[in-house]
Amino acid sequence: MKNVKQILVAVDFSDCSHALANQAAQLAAKLDARLVFLNVVAPPSGLDPDAIIFPSQGDEGVGVLSYLKTDAERKMPRYIEDAANREGVPATCKVVVGSPVETILAEASALPADIIFLGSHGRTGLNRLVLGSVSERVLRHAEVPCMVVRNIHRHECEASSCATCASGTSDPTRQARAELDG
Repeated sequence: MKNVKQILVAVDFSDCSHALANQAAQLAAKLDARLVFLNVVAPPSGLDPDAIIFPSQGDEGVGVLSYLKTDAERKMPRYIEDAANREGVPATCKVVVGSPVETILAEASALPADIIFLGSHGRTGLNRLVLGSVSERVLRHAEVPCMVVRNIHRHECEASSCATCASGTSDPTRQARAELDG
């Protein structure tokens, strides 16, 4: 893996994203590369991307995507603090609104990234068919090497397995969905 200068790390705020970020930082330290942490904000399924929500009683209405993007931007610096700083690796964070697969591929090309680092929840069967696999589709279409890190189920996780993990669904996403459901 010579000449690796930039590693794009796609994070989804799931419980396992921090372990993924730490592994990416360790690799970047060995390769003398820099990290770009990327989170893609997509509208929750079934919601109109132009929907207006009221996050708290008395708040002004705000667009659902704007609300979710602001929340993601607030969470992203922790990846630099936790992973990159620990390994002494230069890093930046980026939040982009879009479709996860297409956005990850576009950002990798625009950087340009030398490696795309992704996590996998290991969904199979109907869950994979319904939810799809971002990692799998990125792997199929990426023009640069990809490293997919399979999450390992931990006993403290709320989900029964990584295949059913929903920890990446943020409170604002659940709140937006509830607000629009009435």
